[in-house]
Amino acid sequence: MRSRLLYSAAGVMLALSFMARAQAESSRIVSLNPLSQHRVHVEVPQVAGLKLNVVNQPQPVLRQTTIGAVLSAYIARFDADPDPFVQAAIALYQQAGGQPIWYRANGWSAVAEDAFRILDQAEFDGLPKDKYLGKLDRPLASLQTQQQIALADFALTLGMLRFALDLKFGLNHAISPGALSESFKVAYSSRRMDEWIDGFRPETPLYLRLHKALLLGELNATQREKAALTLHRERTPPMVHPERHIIVDLGLQQLTVFEDRREVLSMPVVVGKPDRRTPLLSDKIVNLKFSPDWSVPPLIAREDILPILQDDPSLIGLIGIEVFDREGQSVPAGSVDWNAIDPHAIPYKFVMPPGIDNLLGGVRFSLTNDQAIYLHDSPERHRFGAGVRTFSSGCVRVGDSAALASWIMGRQKNWKRTEVIAAMVKGKTRIEVLPNPIAVDFIYSTVGLQADGTLVFKPDIYGEDAKLGRSLGLDVNDVPPPLPKPRN
Repeated sequence: MRSRLLYSAAGVMLALSFMARAQAESSRIVSLNPLSQHRVHVEVPQVAGLKLNVVNQPQPVLRQTTIGAVLSAYIARFDADPDPFVQAAIALYQQAGGQPIWYRANGWSAVAEDAFRILDQAEFDGLPKDKYLGKLDRPLASLQTQQQIALADFALTLGMLRFALDLKFGLNHAISPGALSESFKVAYSSRRMDEWIDGFRPETPLYLRLHKALLLGELNATQREKAALTLHRERTPPMVHPERHIIVDLGLQQLTVFEDRREVLSMPVVVGKPDRRTPLLSDKIVNLKFSPDWSVPPLIAREDILPILQDDPSLIGLIGIEVFDREGQSVPAGSVDWNAIDPHAIPYKFVMPPGIDNLLGGVRFSLTNDQAIYLHDSPERHRFGAGVRTFSSGCVRVGDSAALASWIMGRQKNWKRTEVIAAMVKGKTRIEVLPNPIAVDFIYSTVGLQADGTLVFKPDIYGEDAKLGRSLGLDVNDVPPPLPKPRN
């Protein structure tokens, strides 16, 4: 199951740990004074016992004051820029007296090299490095002119601010940098940029495994695309209900049960066909209907049942479906001129009674949505072994319904597994209302993580990867599936 659901409160707080430290130390952090060529060390406020010590670099020496003038002139062009990140970067240079932050009189600082490396490796977090480095596409040491150095210095500052929050919240977020500059100064002064950035990186097992796979070059081009999109989803994981929660991952076709935020049960599921897709939704299980009958929903009645009746009304009885009029009276299928029926206004109801061949199997897990979507058992057991399980008309078929029903009924009504199975096969409908409805979330992803660390890649059955990629401005090559049909 998706490891991003194990997101902890500690992991959330770690991302902003430097911010908290910066606020605690704000009275002691007064500026980002750069070193002059006459001083190897400058007196800067102490942060966690560390000073801003710059390591000499054997690079060509340019007058820093002149570079500062070029930098100030360049930054002045953005004084009216509404981008809050640009303004946050400008504020840092104002605190530095208009001088470069990363470049020193004796060359680029070691912390500058760290920042460049971090941004140059942004793609290992599924983020486009061009957004953070801009036109800075070569090593810092290769920059020779004052203009190049000034622009690169500003690019590093702006890039680090953007990258930190993109790493935490993803592309296209609307989060303002706020107090980010203060935490940046803490990391800068203590020369701990890597640790600062790590605090914004999600810590879910799936995220870290994908980050490692990208870093080590384990993935092909298609997998890298999926990894980038999955990393984005991992930045906003659905929070698991503190007591009991069921997650249905439509892309992975997998159901996972959580109790006290720990995974206790997992099983394959069958989801809707691409043109009858299962919708993304948040709902709750309110009752279990054992030995259920099945009332055929409008879409299936229109596209599947009516054509059968128009071809040969006698066939409908062979598949176990009964016909009722609007008053609930049984109607012989052969007594109706089905070719004269409006497919979008069928005045009959089609019902499959409880039994071993009922398409809902032995139990239905009822939800509250108005789309006739629910979870249920299925007699077609062979479907659960398929690699891609898109065979339903929208509802979710559960791979081990007895186990799921036993978990629910055992905790809510003290039923034993034998009681659950007996109710499933009895052939008489029984509805058990849950005293405590169970939260259910239908989510979507195409990359999963197995217990042994193996990454599992699934096709984009509903085109959600392609849709997300377009919204983020990323190139995704998946071919979109057919558009879903109206369910009503």
